[in-house]
Amino acid sequence: MTGSLVLNSADRYDDCLKKRGENTYMIPATSNLLRLFLIGLIMLAVGNAHSQEWTPQPEQVLEEGEEYSPYVGQNFPQQVFFGDTHHHSSYSFDSGMFGNTLGPEASFRFARGEAVMASNGMTARLLRPLDFLAVTDHAAYLGFTDLIKNADPRLMATQGGREMVEGYQAGGEEAWLFVVSMMKDFDIGKPRFEDPKINRNVWESVVDIASKYNEPGVFTAFNGYEWTSAPDGNNLHRVVIFRDGPERAKQIVPFSAFDSVEPEKLWDFLASYEKKTGGEVLAIPHNGNISNGVMFAETMSDGEPITKKYAEMRALWEPLVEVTQAKGDGEAHPFLSTEDEFADFETWDF
Repeated sequence: MTGSLVLNSADRYDDCLKKRGENTYMIPATSNLLRLFLIGLIMLAVGNAHSQEWTPQPEQVLEEGEEYSPYVGQNFPQQVFFGDTHHHSSYSFDSGMFGNTLGPEASFRFARGEAVMASNGMTARLLRPLDFLAVTDHAAYLGFTDLIKNADPRLMATQGGREMVEGYQAGGEEAWLFVVSMMKDFDIGKPRFEDPKINRNVWESVVDIASKYNEPGVFTAFNGYEWTSAPDGNNLHRVVIFRDGPERAKQIVPFSAFDSVEPEKLWDFLASYEKKTGGEVLAIPHNGNISNGVMFAETMSDGEPITKKYAEMRALWEPLVEVTQAKGDGEAHPFLSTEDEFADFETWDF
């Protein structure tokens, strides 16, 4: 391809035509500076045309198929979602008794990007709303904070319930020590007060709140809770998350540490849930760093060495593990993993 250029001082396109062979260049001569700029562009184009002349080889010719997709060969996520699978509201005994005044509804509103009044009286709002949230309050004493603070008649009708209310009403350090002592109930797996009707009513209200804020394609509100097992003070907590909505989740009440502190019994419950409802559920262990090695021990709850069946069950029901949170890294501790140079990352020794 060849070309040449002739300029004049005319201000119209028609006066800026110069033909050579089949090539025509049109230059608007609005000013000398613009003309010089356009000359440079045209000369560059002509030069590139000369330099890019080539004849493709047969192996370089690609035949276009009947279908075309720009995503062929891409193996990275096309949509990445951010959320929280371990979240406590005032429905959790420790959270509610230690100052959190916001229930599950405020949690979902906050996650969706709404402004909420925090427990300290300040307004809070996320810069970027979450895509999903599982409010996973402790199943043991689920929703008891309000019952205790309001001296619920059902509590006052039993000795254990009255102890809860009176311990809280004592106030100050005495109330603090009483609440701490109640948290040790999780360790031994025995509640001071238990009412199946209260457990079911609270759980159904939790499910209803999640359903209210679940909006397919916009925001996912998972049903979930935390199994808070801590035999001998060793943290074996698991977050339990359901894939299902209220029609399945309401068919059960959460399996808590008061039902059993053994993980194998939790897995049995998860299996029975899926068999009964046709739903899907999983458990996520967390904070193995404060389990004294029990979370990843090579023995089962009965002290016997782990078996193939045990490994298969754990892999089935616990495909994930929570890596880190406020209580530190959940995978190791330098006291237990002395040769792991990263075992002291984000440790929590309180």
